[in-house]
Amino acid sequence: RIARELHDESGQSLTSLKISLDMIRMMIPEEMADIKEGLSDVLDLTDKTMSNLRLLSHNLRPPGLDVYGLDAALEGLCQDMDNHLLFNLHYSGVEIPDLDPLSALSLYRFAQEAITNAAKHAQASEIQVKLRQDSDMIVLIVADDGVGFEPPDLEEYVPASGAGLVGMIERLEMVGGSLQIESKPGEGSRLTAVIPAHKD
Repeated sequence: RIARELHDESGQSLTSLKISLDMIRMMIPEEMADIKEGLSDVLDLTDKTMSNLRLLSHNLRPPGLDVYGLDAALEGLCQDMDNHLLFNLHYSGVEIPDLDPLSALSLYRFAQEAITNAAKHAQASEIQVKLRQDSDMIVLIVADDGVGFEPPDLEEYVPASGAGLVGMIERLEMVGGSLQIESKPGEGSRLTAVIPAHKD
């Protein structure tokens, strides 16, 4: 409920505020350039606040995940992040029938964390997110064309650094899944989450 209120009510209020500020800015004569510039700064701040509010509501509870399912929720996440980040983000997926809520949320959070990590560290120009079902397994891939890294051996240890990677592993293990990492320095990265389609 809080996530919906933040996204809908507060989001609409900020949109109205932005439109009003923009109209006022256009009415100010050119000789009052300092005031126009000040309003432009306020408009930029309003834009940033709207983006932060949208991400906060996503973090509380992914909009549409319970109603429309994982495929639609991931598509919405990718569209939203594509509009606010400095790279191209592409999504392709399929509907997964009868997916339990915890598995859906775990995969959604995996994608969210993987995209965020790529945005922060990979220096990527393009990210591909793909959801598919292979027999009795659900596969979600997040691949980027960024700088890449030397992946840790997940059989040996859980890396101490990088809470995002640890969080991904823990979320997937909670639903009987696993994380696969393919990456080399200079050759991009490919993170694959695999979970059972139906829990025993």
